[in-house]
Amino acid sequence: KINRKNIMKNSKSLSVANVILAILWRRHNGTVKSFRDHDYFRFFCAKKSKKTVFSSISRLKKQGFIETKGRYNILLTQAGIEKALHAFVDAETILYIQKKHRWDGGWRIVFFDIPESKRKFRDYLRKVIKKIGFKELQRSVWIYPGQVPTFLKHVLFENDLKKYVRFITTESIDNDQDLKKMFNIKGYP
Repeated sequence: KINRKNIMKNSKSLSVANVILAILWRRHNGTVKSFRDHDYFRFFCAKKSKKTVFSSISRLKKQGFIETKGRYNILLTQAGIEKALHAFVDAETILYIQKKHRWDGGWRIVFFDIPESKRKFRDYLRKVIKKIGFKELQRSVWIYPGQVPTFLKHVLFENDLKKYVRFITTESIDNDQDLKKMFNIKGYP
């Protein structure tokens, strides 16, 4: 179970605008009522007023990230898709790091060689995997014990990144005692 107080205390919260974008990434469209009923909204924006929500929607619309169809239906624009993905990943990352995770005996390794021309993607990927708990094994090779969240694959296999990234799952690594120590894994055979 995720404790909302821990999220607010231990993590930078998401703005109402980013929560709306994250919800739109998951649902593809929405209404103010559907935003307020979504788990993201309850975790990150429970005490926000309707006025704040409408103000955020207006700002997102002016910035070109969303559009409205009819009076109530809100959709992502093409420009809003990347921003919404990042908002979704940020929301999921904050929720993921609040949960306890047990080692399943396997290792997940991410390799990447992203060119300088795509530096913003490289920096974003590095930021996300660090927040999740990956540790750098060597330059651009990151390791994590156990299952990774599903949303990470949205980042790893995003069109702009997928040809530069490899993701490996392995049951064993020779001489992994230093890795177990790095992740504070005790008492596992």
